[in-house]
Amino acid sequence: MLYIKMLSVSEGFKIINDIEWHDLPVDSISINETCVCIIVTPYDESTKLYKRLELKLSNFTSMSVSLGDKFTSFALRDLEVSSFNYTHEGDRITGEIGILPGNEGLWTIKFEQAKCDLHENT
Repeated sequence: MLYIKMLSVSEGFKIINDIEWHDLPVDSISINETCVCIIVTPYDESTKLYKRLELKLSNFTSMSVSLGDKFTSFALRDLEVSSFNYTHEGDRITGEIGILPGNEGLWTIKFEQAKCDLHENT
């Protein structure tokens, strides 16, 4: 059974600030016309377990995605967040996420004034 814990905006940004957004495993990424959803699996040292967090950016004023150069399907098995730089005001966030697809380049997702939701999936 999948359990989703809803977090308040302040709880969500506290967790976002506490996560080291470098060498962070990515379980999945989905992008459509209204949202970007990234599921990451940070290691929780206190419990010695991996958490499963879903970062959802939606209702943005603008968004761009750059996949860089060519990559093989094998690169999709080894995705990780390399950087996450942002500013926020209320529940809106502006910034850029860098994703490494294996050793095959750098993807960037840039967004402006996105609604930011963070869900803990356990």
